[in-house]
Amino acid sequence: MSVLGSAMEGQGVHYSNLRRLSIWTASGLCITALTILTPFALRWISPSGMNWSQLSEMSQTYAAVSVPLSAIALLGAIASLGYQARQAHVSHIEASRSTQQGLLLQAFNDPSLLVCWGPHPHPITQERWRQFVYVNMILSFWYTEHRLRSNNETLPLLAIRLFRGDIGREYWATWNDSWKQIGATGGRRGQSFLEIMERAFQDAEAEGPPLPSSRFFSTNTARPQ
Repeated sequence: MSVLGSAMEGQGVHYSNLRRLSIWTASGLCITALTILTPFALRWISPSGMNWSQLSEMSQTYAAVSVPLSAIALLGAIASLGYQARQAHVSHIEASRSTQQGLLLQAFNDPSLLVCWGPHPHPITQERWRQFVYVNMILSFWYTEHRLRSNNETLPLLAIRLFRGDIGREYWATWNDSWKQIGATGGRRGQSFLEIMERAFQDAEAEGPPLPSSRFFSTNTARPQ
C-alpha cells in the first residue's frame, strides 16, 4: 500500500464515519420535530366539528412519543461531537508529528545538525542514525493510520516485515520504551498499536537472527533470459 493511498483511505474512513453520524443526528432531529408539530398540524387542518377531546388525547400521545425520540436525537448529537473531538485530537497529533518530521528532515539535509538532537543511547554511525530517523517516520505514519482505523489488517504484516531486517529490529530494541510511553497516552488504539508492534517483534525474534540490510537486494544486474 502506497503512502498516498493509505492517507487517502484514512481520510475516506474519517469522512464516511462523520457523514454517517451526521445523517443519524439529522434524522433523529427531523423525526422529533415532525412528532412535536403533528398535533398542531392536525388541529390546523381538522374540520370545525372535530372532537377536541379526542384531538387532545392524540396530542398527549404524540408528546409521550416525542420524549424518547428527543433522547435518541440528543444521543446522536453527543456521539457526533465526541467523534469530532477525537478527530481533532488526531489532527493535533498529525500536526505535531509533521513539525517533528520537518526538523528531522533538516538534519537529513545538513548532517552538522545531527548533534543538536543530543547523543544516541549508544554510539552509532551517522548513516545508522539517519536510518533510525526514517524508521521512526514510518512508525509514526503507521501509528496515525492505526488510530484512524485505516491499517488494521495490514499493520501486523508490515510490522513483522520491518522487524525481519536488522535496522528495524535494532531500532525497536533501542526505542521501544519511548513507544510504550506514546502508546500509554494514545488510549485503546495506542495500546493496540503497541501490542501489534511488540507481538510482531517477538515473532521476528523467534524466527531467528535479522537479515542484514546488505542482503536486501541482489547485486546481480543481469536480466533473466
